[in-house]
Amino acid sequence: MLVIGLFILLAVGLYALVVYRQPGLPIVFLRNDRGAQEKTKVLLLTAHPDDECMFFAPTVLLLARQPEVEIHLFCVTKGDHERLGDTRMRELEKSCAVLGIDIRRVTVLDHPDFKDDPKARWNTALLGRLIEEHVVKHSISRVITFDWQGISGHINHIALERSVRHMLATSQRVNAISLPTYTLTTVPLVRKYFSLGDILFSVPIRYVIGSALEREDDNIMVVASPDDYRRGVHAMRQHASQMVWFRQLYVIFSRYMFINVLQRVG
Repeated sequence: MLVIGLFILLAVGLYALVVYRQPGLPIVFLRNDRGAQEKTKVLLLTAHPDDECMFFAPTVLLLARQPEVEIHLFCVTKGDHERLGDTRMRELEKSCAVLGIDIRRVTVLDHPDFKDDPKARWNTALLGRLIEEHVVKHSISRVITFDWQGISGHINHIALERSVRHMLATSQRVNAISLPTYTLTTVPLVRKYFSLGDILFSVPIRYVIGSALEREDDNIMVVASPDDYRRGVHAMRQHASQMVWFRQLYVIFSRYMFINVLQRVG
C-alpha cells in the first residue's frame, strides 16, 4: 500500500507541476508563413464522430485557446456502422461546440468508398487525394491525425496515417515541409489505461529538472488541466449513443483524456 501511495503522490505531483508550468505550443507550430493577418489553420483528421474528443481532446482544447489558430475538423465517416449516422452527426455538432470547434469548419466526407467498418480496407491513395483537395481549398497549414498504430488498432484510424503519408509523398502541391503533419503517439495497452498515472512514463526528464518546460517542434506533449479534462469528458458525453459501460470507464482510465504526445511525420 505504501508503494501505491507513493506512486499516486508522484503522479499527482508531476501532473500539478506540468499543468502549472506548461507553456504554449512551439512558435514554429503556431507561425503562419501566409502573413500576420491570417490565422494558422490546423486540420484535425479523424475517422469517426467521437474520435475528436475520445483521443484528441487535450490537443483540441489547447488549440482552441490560441487566438492565432483556426481549427478545422475533417471526419471521414458519419459513424454509420450501426445505422446511427444521423444521430452521430448531431452528437458530433454538440461535441465540437463543447471543444470550441466552429461547426462551419467541420467537414464530414461520408464517401461511399469509405465505410465506418473495422474490417473495411480503405483506398489510401484516393483518400489522400481527397484530403489534399481539402487542405488546398481551406489553406490548411498543419495536420494532426492518428499514427501508424491507430491508438486502438482500428484499421480506419491506421488508414488515415497511410493516406496522409501517401499525400505527402505524391502530391505536387503539398509535402512534409509545406504541410507539417503530426500524429498522436500510440502507447502499450497497459499504459493506455493507466489514467493520469501514465504521466510518470510520458514526461521527459528534462521537464522535471529543467528551468522551463521546453517545447520541440517535432515532439509535442499536451497535458490537460483539470478543467480541460472535465470539458473532454463533457464532450464525450455528447456522443450519448456511444456511451456504453466500457466508455464510461474509458473517460476515467484512458491516458488520452489527460495526455497527448504528437510526433511530427518525417
